[in-house]
Amino acid sequence: MKLAGANFYRYSLPCAHPLELRGATIDRRTGIVVAIHGDGAAVGYGEIAPLPQFSVETLDEALASARRCIQFLERRAGASPATRAALRDREPFPPSVRFGIECALWNLAAQSNAKSPADLLAESPATRVPVNALITTSGAAAADAAESAAHNGYTAIKLKVGRVAIESDLESVRGIRRAIGEGVEIRLDANRSWSFDDALEFARRVADCEIAYIEEPIDEPHRLDEFAARSPIPIAVDETLQDAGWARLHEWRQAEFLDPFAHVPADADPLLRAILAARAWVVKPTLVGMPLTYLAHLLTKQRRIDADLVISSSFESGLGLVALANLAACAGDGALPAGLDTAAWFGGDVLDAPLPIVSGAIDLAGANAIAARFSPDGLEEVAND
Repeated sequence: MKLAGANFYRYSLPCAHPLELRGATIDRRTGIVVAIHGDGAAVGYGEIAPLPQFSVETLDEALASARRCIQFLERRAGASPATRAALRDREPFPPSVRFGIECALWNLAAQSNAKSPADLLAESPATRVPVNALITTSGAAAADAAESAAHNGYTAIKLKVGRVAIESDLESVRGIRRAIGEGVEIRLDANRSWSFDDALEFARRVADCEIAYIEEPIDEPHRLDEFAARSPIPIAVDETLQDAGWARLHEWRQAEFLDPFAHVPADADPLLRAILAARAWVVKPTLVGMPLTYLAHLLTKQRRIDADLVISSSFESGLGLVALANLAACAGDGALPAGLDTAAWFGGDVLDAPLPIVSGAIDLAGANAIAARFSPDGLEEVAND
């Protein structure tokens, strides 16, 4: 595929609700939109938005890396014009850069083939992508929010825990279960807030509330496999995947350690053991850097792991959310609720309309139609150095 250059545009979105990220308060979300030009008038857009306090790379570092990435792709396309432009699995670009560049190339290829992005990676993608309702309050407010979400068709609730006293979190979980009854999934996310013993006590005391999993329950990730063996509630990994990084995950994949029923050495990396002990992987491509094709293969079961895969947002703009929705749709009609209920945190967007969430699910065709109208005209173009 011939590439005809790229442009970069900076965005800055006000937060409708301040983002509390590892002790820092963020009132604006900033990022870069990359526009990759193909043959003719085709343009593919992607979003590069390192998340403060979580991403290793800064926005300026990501921009510089993205420029180098485009140069590599242009040279490669010039040498092999018949080959589809793509990043190779082991190329060491920062996670946010890989996500943004791959999304732009994915979008460009979809246009060239007159398909939606999801149709390009999966034979029978879902037309509706369920999402979990994100709740960050506690007590009666959390129960009210969960009841409203269930009434509006959401089939999964994600509650942030570990920010208040354990007794308060216990009451929040019980109040939510009473409010929504059976049939709606409850997911908990502790963001490594608890000690091993406190997390285990919490898990035992809410075991009767039918919890799907607790995400990153303890502040000692190297003990997650031990915790999983003792907890009555399954665990999910998020930050642990980020700590491992794509380079190590790729090595473990090549060694077949991530495959179901794999034989793992007794002296294996504690992070590998933690990942293998998880019921679910909560994957935020902006932060973990997994190639989109690998994730699509997991979602379509062309490759298998012994865990559920939950695609999740790192508070991207609507442009990034549409890309993530297309990725999650690759799982087909059995797609698990994705962690994409984040648009309400912003007081504006780069898209001209909010994503259509109806009965707790994103209408993919509607979302793609909105993304297709995107224009960078209102954004600040970043000049070449």
